[in-house]
Amino acid sequence: MGWERRGNAEYYYRSYRVGHRVRKEYLGRGTDTDLLATLASQERHRKERACAEFQRERQAADTINRAVDTFEAALKAELRRQLERAGFRQHNRGEWRRRRVQGR
Repeated sequence: MGWERRGNAEYYYRSYRVGHRVRKEYLGRGTDTDLLATLASQERHRKERACAEFQRERQAADTINRAVDTFEAALKAELRRQLERAGFRQHNRGEWRRRRVQGR
């Protein structure tokens, strides 16, 4: 979006995409169009702030998820050690079963 100078006059255009091509829509010139340009600029800044806020929230969530994943891996490793120490084995990477006692 923006003002374009053509000859001695400035005109306000809005750019938008249709498929892979960028199109321009003429919106006017003069004082009424100044207001439209100001509103469009404010909307663009609002969207940029919302995007930045989303990125901050996403980074915070990713940090929490990494911490949870690390804790989960440590918990699973400890559970495996405790079950093996208690005489269990994991059958076919599935359920845990008590080992058979040999010599019965």
